[in-house]
Amino acid sequence: MPFLKIYAVWFLLSVIVCPIILKMRIRLFGAWLAARAISPFFFALILMHILRWSGVAWGGYLFWLAVSVSGMLALPSYKKYKKPRVKEWRAVAELEIFLLLLAVLLFFIFAVNYGGGAAGERPLDLGLVTSLWCAPKFPPHDFWFSGHTLNTYYLGSWTYAALGRGAGALPHESYFGGLIILWMQVICAALLAARLFGFRGRMNRFFPIMILMIGHAGVIYNWFNGVSPISRNALIRLTRIIPYTINENPAVAFWVSELHAHVMALPLMLLWIMSLVLALRKKSYLLAAMSGTIGAMLCMTDMWLAIPSLICGFSILAVQKRPEIIFAIKAFPLKVAAALLVSSAFLIDYKSYPLRFLQVKNPMTTISQMLALFGVMLPFLAIIVYENKKRIDERRLGFSMIAAGILLIIFCEFIYLDNQFPPPGERQNTVFRFHYAAWIFLAIGICAAFPRKFKKHILSLTVKFLILLFFIGGNIIPALANLCYLMKEQPTSIDMRKGLDRGSSGKIEAAEWLFSHTSAGAVIVESAGAPYKRFATISSMSGRMAVLGEADKVSNHAIPAAMIRERLDDVYRIYLDKPESDAVLKKYGVKYIVLGLSEIQAFPGCQNERLIQKYETVFQAGETKILQTRADKN
Repeated sequence: MPFLKIYAVWFLLSVIVCPIILKMRIRLFGAWLAARAISPFFFALILMHILRWSGVAWGGYLFWLAVSVSGMLALPSYKKYKKPRVKEWRAVAELEIFLLLLAVLLFFIFAVNYGGGAAGERPLDLGLVTSLWCAPKFPPHDFWFSGHTLNTYYLGSWTYAALGRGAGALPHESYFGGLIILWMQVICAALLAARLFGFRGRMNRFFPIMILMIGHAGVIYNWFNGVSPISRNALIRLTRIIPYTINENPAVAFWVSELHAHVMALPLMLLWIMSLVLALRKKSYLLAAMSGTIGAMLCMTDMWLAIPSLICGFSILAVQKRPEIIFAIKAFPLKVAAALLVSSAFLIDYKSYPLRFLQVKNPMTTISQMLALFGVMLPFLAIIVYENKKRIDERRLGFSMIAAGILLIIFCEFIYLDNQFPPPGERQNTVFRFHYAAWIFLAIGICAAFPRKFKKHILSLTVKFLILLFFIGGNIIPALANLCYLMKEQPTSIDMRKGLDRGSSGKIEAAEWLFSHTSAGAVIVESAGAPYKRFATISSMSGRMAVLGEADKVSNHAIPAAMIRERLDDVYRIYLDKPESDAVLKKYGVKYIVLGLSEIQAFPGCQNERLIQKYETVFQAGETKILQTRADKN
């Protein structure tokens, strides 16, 4: 089974990375947790640099060459490390058993999600993984805008493409396996946070995980607005509490099951916070360099989270004592140098993200909406203040992260980053990403500030009750209801491509034909333009470059709107068989024209009969045909 091979490769990478963590004076179990959380990103970064600076072709052999060399370098470190205690080895063994059992559970949950099918961001997410899996060299090409390099953040997608290819898995198998590995990385990072902040015992050990994975009070908010917790759309409505925005906390992101940038960045954000705190505690320049490295990885995975992370970093620094602040100032050039060095292969092609600060013009979020999203945290905050009112200074680290979360929420109500969404949805990505980060900061801050012992047993029972209540009521119930609806609609599947062609129109077969019979540089033309209509899915499933994909996603790649409009007009000319269509095909180097129901829907007036007569049909499956252009035949 491909996933077992991917899991085995992940384990091997963790074995190689663990000695690096051990050199930072971290005990075996903590080092193993860190290695499990970061090792795929670490190796993806190494491969990116090798490919970018050497110019060699990307292949599975290169992955295993990098693994072999790294393994030989890691072996002496294991020999020098003093023998760990039996207790530590037992903890590592228990963790691995736990991860294997978790993998089985995640396998089933995500298979149900893929069997039921959904559009959303999956064409983009799958397309990134598939095209990076297929990319012959770096920098990779933009699969939805042929002729241009991919210059937006893509380290996360590249990580799981590389992991899958190293394991001999196909692109869609890499996507599915990568999604499972990612959430196990999140769990490992959360467990590491528990150790860093000194938690012990059964309850406290899993407290960070429970905080990150509990749902919010959106279920109650929607219930008052007529949406039952067990209705078909209850889960997706949890992401639409504030109109014209998307609101996800990690629990909702988990059930949506998309390998999207903000999800892939979650373990990196947790690791960045921990590396920063450890560097200040130990006054370690090695940990400071690691903090800069992880910060660069975070930005290369989701640039939107750079600003929230900086706010959190300054909040943590603000509560440090003088020796730590002096160390931070001295270590700052090292952190920046490490960040620039590890991201140089990415930055050389990066064209920035089209952002600018704007003042909020539309109405502010209502109190009820804010309570629905973050009200879950209020009882925990009240208990923290009550229990720590005489020892707040001891918990200043936790309160600094809580302050960072509150600042982010306030930020969204007065300023936002314009990302070219038309009113009234201008705030969508700002609220989406910053509220997501705010939840994480509040969650980890609460964990760090929480008392180790309760003065009254009733408070301990209250905390357990609240966690259980919102984990089941705000998360599990709507999620299980959604899974039941999906299981009724379509059988489970680990092939998420089926969700992009639920009508079995032949798109999957067409994508497989292109994948098997054409080179990675082949340019195709297919349905394009509007998002979330399952347009441009053959390019995302095959890894072949389309002249244009979903227009709003391409606009995020620092490509001017006028250029996107020009391409859309040119694609129209091809499907309407205008006199200049042959010149347009030659202009973009189009080798194949996809013709099916999606193209007829995307381009009103599509001359499908004339196109079939004009060009040779080289493949047909169901209602989908692939036509070969004359230029390619010659």
